Amino acid sequence: MKRLIIFLSIPIFFIFTSCEKPGAEEVQVTDTVSVEVLKISRENTRRYLEFSGLIQPSSTIEIYPEAAGKITKILMDEGAWVKKDDVLAVIDQADYRLGLAQAEAALHLAEAGYKNADNTLARQLELKNEGFSSDAVLEGAQTSFDVASAQLEQARVAYKMAKRQLDRTKIKTPISGYVSFKTIDVGQFVSSANPAYIIQKLKKLEINLSVSESQILQINSKAKVLIETDMIPGKHISGRISYVGRSAGPDGSFPVRIEINNDRLKLNAGWTAGIKIYQTHEENLIIIPGRALIQKSGKWFAFIIDDEIAVERQVTLLNHISNKVMINSGLSENETLIVRGQEYCKSGESVEIIKTWQAMDELLLSE
Repeated sequence: MKRLIIFLSIPIFFIFTSCEKPGAEEVQVTDTVSVEVLKISRENTRRYLEFSGLIQPSSTIEIYPEAAGKITKILMDEGAWVKKDDVLAVIDQADYRLGLAQAEAALHLAEAGYKNADNTLARQLELKNEGFSSDAVLEGAQTSFDVASAQLEQARVAYKMAKRQLDRTKIKTPISGYVSFKTIDVGQFVSSANPAYIIQKLKKLEINLSVSESQILQINSKAKVLIETDMIPGKHISGRISYVGRSAGPDGSFPVRIEINNDRLKLNAGWTAGIKIYQTHEENLIIIPGRALIQKSGKWFAFIIDDEIAVERQVTLLNHISNKVMINSGLSENETLIVRGQEYCKSGESVEIIKTWQAMDELLLSE
């Protein structure tokens, strides 16, 4: 039994010691990163400022009744398209028609009084010239004529007012537009205290922006404006700058108003939109595909290749156009830019170029 134990222990010792290889060196295998590249070039392009804003009607009018009374007719409801001076609703006209009739009768009476006073004055002048009337009588006739003239003018004004009051029983729209809100109904008593309708101009829309003092210097009325909204994806809508403020508000920002033609009613008021205001002149700028950039801690970086070595560069951006980026600093024309595989690169390590793109548009179309 003792021999058996000794015999078994020898191979075990041999197995453990035979696994060790004194002097063996560790071999490290480093994989070269495969990348795709593009030669950096310049393009003539326009920079733009980018904003977001709310599409609004170019005009919103609250229409208040100009007369008091009960509504007898509703001619236009919410959702209707109306033209300027269209009648929207009618207020009970009975009392106003009586007032007009009374004013008309008073006018006829005043006209008769005026005519009588005029004839009397003419006769007295004739008699005075013939020596059959005194100055006192003539003066009395003149006074009666002056009173009759004043009464006639007063009656005419009263008649016009009564006629106008009757016309005010018709609630009319002062603008062409869309009936967005109605607060009245037949039988309801209305007055000038509350609006009866709200009319909006939707064929002309606008966006009001507040821009910084540095941005206002880059905006003028001739600038190209493009508008996008998620409600109509992929569609660019042209706008026009109708107002550029030259005085800052209490918050230090400057007002800018953009006008949009909406004749076909493709846009709705209340939609949120993205706005791009382009500079009026072109610049020759370095432009790279946005996919070549890497963001770290809020800063932007790109990799170029120098003698088959990846070199990291921090870059500053001017602006972007779709999936292209305008570079302010950090890259130079004709340098070789890594456009794919840069996320695996380390500055100072070698890389293998597996594809060289001849044009940026070709690269972008491949995505």
